[in-house]
Amino acid sequence: QIDLFAPISQYNVLTQFTYDLQKAMQRAHIDARLFDMRTETEASLMQAYHSTIPDFTCGFNMVSSMPIPHITICVDWATIHFPALLQCTNALIACTDKDVCDFLPQFGFNNTLWLPHAVSIEAMQDEHKLHEKRDLDIVCPMSFIDPNTITEYWRAHFSPYLIDVLDGVVAACLSSATLSHPSALYQALQNDSRAEEEIVATGIAAFDVINSIDRKLRALDKICLLEATHRPVHIFGHTDEHEKWKKTLPQKKNFIFHDAIPFDVLPDILRRSKVVLSSVPMFKRSFHERALMALGCGCSVITNKTDTLMAEFGCTKGISYFLAPDYNAINTSIEAALSSEQDRLTAAYNARQIVLHKHTWDARVATLKEKLKKDNMFLFYLEAA
Repeated sequence: QIDLFAPISQYNVLTQFTYDLQKAMQRAHIDARLFDMRTETEASLMQAYHSTIPDFTCGFNMVSSMPIPHITICVDWATIHFPALLQCTNALIACTDKDVCDFLPQFGFNNTLWLPHAVSIEAMQDEHKLHEKRDLDIVCPMSFIDPNTITEYWRAHFSPYLIDVLDGVVAACLSSATLSHPSALYQALQNDSRAEEEIVATGIAAFDVINSIDRKLRALDKICLLEATHRPVHIFGHTDEHEKWKKTLPQKKNFIFHDAIPFDVLPDILRRSKVVLSSVPMFKRSFHERALMALGCGCSVITNKTDTLMAEFGCTKGISYFLAPDYNAINTSIEAALSSEQDRLTAAYNARQIVLHKHTWDARVATLKEKLKKDNMFLFYLEAA
């Protein structure tokens, strides 16, 4: 038996991930019990564990102090969850990006598995709806991140010289299809002893610096993406963020704002959409849930170029890419996708088939079972299953 813990998260993304993972595990004949932390109490958990102790536990972005083997599925860069993550002595860390799997051993943690985001089979079941009329040309489900808050943090702790170095790291990541931000920072400091010494002198942990770079590059990429667009864009996000977008990009009059929607409702919106804009510059060797779900729902996706995505999906009217500083390429891709709805749907359907066969939670469960068997972790249970 495996116990899954569904955490509280923005838009209920991780909650829905957990429910989708449970269904996939049950289809694989794994006894998966789920605890929804939005409603569970300490008393209810104690009662459950008084009657049944699982073989292991699992949670998205969750660490465990219980003396039970645990699987932490990191949906972000692992540094966001340092140092608690590295204190897990009985855990397998499933990483959404292969670069994280390469990164963690530098801190003495070798028990990792590449497990990117995925999409549920349930979200892709309505294939007949793919050809229904789509009334939303361009959709962007995206939260706002203020780059000025990161800049202010840097100014409070770092010299202008070091800030220039960090801004260079951000620019290098945004313009590369392969370079991760921790690697970019490492390369910059290797070539600049002054910058390295300044960071050490601040006493700020390296992973905090890395996390600030992560937020800065995500903030800038989102702004540059939307700033480049010409056609009307439907932006789904929290109401208080609408004014932030307007203040940040006052010259843009092509934004149509909608309230934020919970993750389980997103497929309904995507089945009405033709093109989805997705900003995920922090992942270079990974697959992100937004792009996978959009493709699964018959949308064309325009997202950050990576070698991993290119190798998996190619570049078509179904999925195309941009890299800084050439954000105008987004408009070229939009016009190509919208020029012929039949051609767009055909290309999106071909990409959808790849998602259906390789990027569902059922596929991720198969990967996880293979890893656990290979490492003889909980072998007695998995063979029984």
